[in-house]
Amino acid sequence: MRRSGLVGPVVIIALGVAFLISTLGYDPPIGVFFRDYWPFLLIAVGLTHIGRHFFGGFGSRPGTLTSGAILTTLGILFAFQQLGDVPFRSTWPVLLIVAGATALVQFTRAGAASDGKWHRGGFRR
Repeated sequence: MRRSGLVGPVVIIALGVAFLISTLGYDPPIGVFFRDYWPFLLIAVGLTHIGRHFFGGFGSRPGTLTSGAILTTLGILFAFQQLGDVPFRSTWPVLLIVAGATALVQFTRAGAASDGKWHRGGFRR
């Protein structure tokens, strides 16, 4: 197993332990930190996806750029709501803009690297 494959399970275990401690009635300082700054976890995961798309790893898998951009945008929007009192209901259309922009970027990159023909599933290869 690759080391990068261990990060997800370790994060899930750590989150489980933190939530268990919180539900048992203890409120360690990590709980307060997580309660206020959890959107930055989404930003970190999203930026990891974007980096892997451009620098290897998932690079050849479709949707990695889009999922990374959406996770990063969600994290930023939730951070604005959590820390800046900007309601999510006012900013959610940004997700549509980001999804469309990343789809456009993937389409233009695929078109430049392809033979110009459409293949099964509607994707250029």
